[in-house]
Amino acid sequence: MSSQNKTGLVIGCSGKIGSGKNYLAETKIFDTLHEMGKNVVVMAFGDYLKMMCLVKDGISYDKLFYDKDQQTRKILQTRGMKERETDDMIFIKMLECHMKIAFDRNIDVIIISDLRFNIEFEFLKSLNAVLFRVNAPKRTYDKMIKECVGDEKAVAEIAKHVSEIELDLRNDFDHYLDNDYEHEESVVDEISDIMKKIVKSRIMSNE
Repeated sequence: MSSQNKTGLVIGCSGKIGSGKNYLAETKIFDTLHEMGKNVVVMAFGDYLKMMCLVKDGISYDKLFYDKDQQTRKILQTRGMKERETDDMIFIKMLECHMKIAFDRNIDVIIISDLRFNIEFEFLKSLNAVLFRVNAPKRTYDKMIKECVGDEKAVAEIAKHVSEIELDLRNDFDHYLDNDYEHEESVVDEISDIMKKIVKSRIMSNE
């Protein structure tokens, strides 16, 4: 038996630390699509990196996926850059394989929750993905301060890391979402409206 070469809708979410990109991807975008009867799964480039850190660096599952601190983030960033030096496509290749498996298993929509690099952007664009940029500067600052326990120097170090800034100058995302505290209600309605239009134009038209 060979691959069925099925495809579906791909959605990518980008944003800085604490912007809410993961939350919006895993709840609001996911829930909207699920309520429309679509089989949806959330994936992340970073999941494969976290698995590597668990196996190679001995970082606990909880620290990697639920209770990340400054030290854990540094290990992730260091490991990620080291692995990409050997093969800059390593996490893309892993994700692409996972996506093929999901589509072969009748998933309609794949949401990628952690788009951070140009090479990832171009890969998702090549799949005709719908790409969101989530902006929330107040949330981002508050998240960094909490993670760094108030250490402004450590905050500045995280803020200038390539994984945080590489996509800053791109202006070709499909949609931009304001997710700061004052927009947390309106962004939900905005997502719902956008997803309904996308499903109508990209999925229902192909059924």
